Amino acid sequence: MNAITPDSVLTTYPAFEPSVIQAAITRACGRIAPTWPLDQFIAVNPYWGFVEQSLPQLGGTLARLSGSPLLMPPAWYQEAWRAGSFKLEDLQRACQYTTAGVSVPTLLGLLTSATPTPAYTTQPRLPLLTHLADEADLSPYHMPWREYVTQSLSQWCGAYYDQHQAQWHADKTAGFFPFWLAAAREDRGPSLQMGLTNGANVLAQLPVDPEAAVIWLLGRLAIPAPLLEDYLTAVLLSLNGWAAWAAYQAWQAQLQQQSATDVLHILAARLTWEYLLFQGLPSLPHCWRQALSSYQNQVQTETPTEETSVAWWTIQHAYELAYQRTLLQGLNQELGATTKPPTPRPAVQAAFCIDVRSEIIRRGFEACSPQIETLGFAGFFGLPVDYMPLASKLARPQLPGLLAAKLRVTDHDLGNSANELTLSAAVSAAKAASADDSLAKLADQRTQRLGWRAAWQGFKRHANAGFSFVETCGLSYAPKLVQASFGTKQQVLPERVGLSAQEAARLQPRIAGAATDASTLPQPLSFVLSQKIELAQGVLAAMSLAHQADRLARLILLVGHGSQTVNNPHAAGLDCGACCGQTGEVNARALAALLNEPAVRKGLQEKGLSLPDDTWFVPALHNTTTDQITLFDTTAMPASHATDLQQLQTWLQQAQHATNYERAGRLDLPVSTNGGLDKGQQTLAITARAMDWSQVRPEWALADNAAFIVAPRARTKSLELAGRTFLHDYQHEHDDGYAILELIMTAPMVVAHWINMQYYASTVDNPRYGSGNKVLHNVVGGHIGVFEGNGGDLRIGLPLQSLHNGERWMHTPLRLTVCIEAPQAPMTAIIDKHPLVRQLLDNGWIHLFQMAAAPSKPAIARYNQGQWQPWEDFPLPH
Repeated sequence: MNAITPDSVLTTYPAFEPSVIQAAITRACGRIAPTWPLDQFIAVNPYWGFVEQSLPQLGGTLARLSGSPLLMPPAWYQEAWRAGSFKLEDLQRACQYTTAGVSVPTLLGLLTSATPTPAYTTQPRLPLLTHLADEADLSPYHMPWREYVTQSLSQWCGAYYDQHQAQWHADKTAGFFPFWLAAAREDRGPSLQMGLTNGANVLAQLPVDPEAAVIWLLGRLAIPAPLLEDYLTAVLLSLNGWAAWAAYQAWQAQLQQQSATDVLHILAARLTWEYLLFQGLPSLPHCWRQALSSYQNQVQTETPTEETSVAWWTIQHAYELAYQRTLLQGLNQELGATTKPPTPRPAVQAAFCIDVRSEIIRRGFEACSPQIETLGFAGFFGLPVDYMPLASKLARPQLPGLLAAKLRVTDHDLGNSANELTLSAAVSAAKAASADDSLAKLADQRTQRLGWRAAWQGFKRHANAGFSFVETCGLSYAPKLVQASFGTKQQVLPERVGLSAQEAARLQPRIAGAATDASTLPQPLSFVLSQKIELAQGVLAAMSLAHQADRLARLILLVGHGSQTVNNPHAAGLDCGACCGQTGEVNARALAALLNEPAVRKGLQEKGLSLPDDTWFVPALHNTTTDQITLFDTTAMPASHATDLQQLQTWLQQAQHATNYERAGRLDLPVSTNGGLDKGQQTLAITARAMDWSQVRPEWALADNAAFIVAPRARTKSLELAGRTFLHDYQHEHDDGYAILELIMTAPMVVAHWINMQYYASTVDNPRYGSGNKVLHNVVGGHIGVFEGNGGDLRIGLPLQSLHNGERWMHTPLRLTVCIEAPQAPMTAIIDKHPLVRQLLDNGWIHLFQMAAAPSKPAIARYNQGQWQPWEDFPLPH
């Protein structure tokens, strides 16, 4: 057949203004959600760029643009139905909630059919040239075009963005697209490997500027104007991993009031490959033009969400309603209970992160004594900080990825000090001068040690050392291999590398000044007393401690959390998301130091917030893998609290055993009631898992998360929530102007939603929004992300082993249920004030319930499109 040249195809559609293309480029690039690097890995809603659509609508959009499913396979719902995970009453209620007119018999038919029709099967797929080339078998070789293009671009992305792994680094002056274009013009791989012979001519004509290149390419591809945004989005989604990494660059730049165009660079490079195939495969332009025309006709005639898809979303909602039914019944009972008067001053109060893993250990800790109270608060403890370790020139974020750091934490010399509350000003000043001098010397020593370590690492990685190093030094690594194999090798945190255990124990993180101040020590940073007092007052109010200052315990624990794993590139994903994938140790210790400072206490008192003289804040870290809680800076604790400390440590050990016992079943450890391990043995077994470098499932992290409850602890204390619920303490009676409520609904609630949707997406579509098999992972760029195997796209999201135990899914993909005890009026005002929050609610990304406590008539209302509907207002048919 005669080849159709691109020029003849161009006459099919008229050209359009560059401004039209620019607008489409901006919208398409905005569709891509960021992914954080491995050393700061946090959960993200990978659909963040689509939140203006409802989830059923988005399901159709993704089916058209990338073929990505947004629901589990039909067999999964059928199995859940047979197991009784949701019932007929849930299907009935789900049908009442939907406005699409779906009937219960239709749902039952899908759930019992031997060959059920999946959702979105009638949605057309927007054609990409790489896909059409594979479908038409236009590659004379075995490797599909889409795999070759992804592999080629992915390797160049890895080379360009690498900063920590390779010895050679790319020139980033002009950006990724000029870097790639220069390399592609010299690359003979496409012609030798895939038979594409005309690439050099096309690349020679291409503008170097990425936006100009995209406009140039689209003009020659002649995409119909109505399809521009969708087409560009589909192009980006075909390389979604690296597009997400580019979106992270833009996100970070925006936090610093700057801009970055990395996503545009990725788009230009991927779009170039579309045109290379368009020009290089003679029969492809005609096939593609026919496919575009067919797609356009189908999109115009098909309904956005067909009946079968609506039915499956109704079943998904029924599953969520089944969970809500149990949860809300328990909460309703507690809301109607008679309010008990506050207990006398407790012995211990402990503030835990809202993380779902805290729910279990809080119950275990409270069960140790009626003198123990716990509360939930975001794990960064309200500190907008980054952390610069001793002798480091780099600071890492210790706050949610949504926020930019305003303050900096640095290491100070704790030394062998006595209780600072009892020191005179003169003694404190002399002690501080001596500590500064000692700290400077230690910083110099660490710098020298790290320099020697870097030189040694460089020698090991040198090309000429491959054989000689192993032959001369290989045996010296035998003890390390033995320790790692038997789980006895202790892991050293990055901020403590180059320090002995005794030296590390001397250091205490403290807030030193603004995050934009001096970047190195020992230059002094500025954090004046008035700022300290203001920060302390705000944190105490947000933690629901300020209004009960007169009954604060002698010991108040500030419990951050972190995990313990080895040989795990995604280890940061098990740490605190509110601390940007770091442990909460720095935040807990910095806040405790601030609240224990005598001048701050005095300033708070002058503002009417008097803390008991004997109240002492103790920083701690909850190891979520072993459930051990470690206390910090106890050498500075007053001698009068020694007995309190001893009792506290006993209770913490009891809480660890109880939590290990409850978690053992999910870890497939036998329990003593079945002739298995007792609590002490379970603790040893779980600790061994944490130190096993072959263990791919050391803990289940936030798998099976489902709800976020914002209320006093009394509402949930008697409920066993199975580690599925984020718990945030809040008492609206003490929130003048509802500023705290607004903060909760715009920050922790959104963070919980991100976590929930990351787990959801990585479960329903792990190939695109998960990172696949841990066993096959290879780290890219030192910290960027992973390849599954030696190539393909950058893998984002959660590994399969974080979601599946090898036999069944450990995470149930349910949308987040949020329950807030507060009046409806301020909640509505906050929703109306923040368009993003309203989108999340109105488009069904989050289920929101309002709770009101009353001994005679408790009430729960459901938010629905700007209206509050009583939860009981949907009677079930009989």
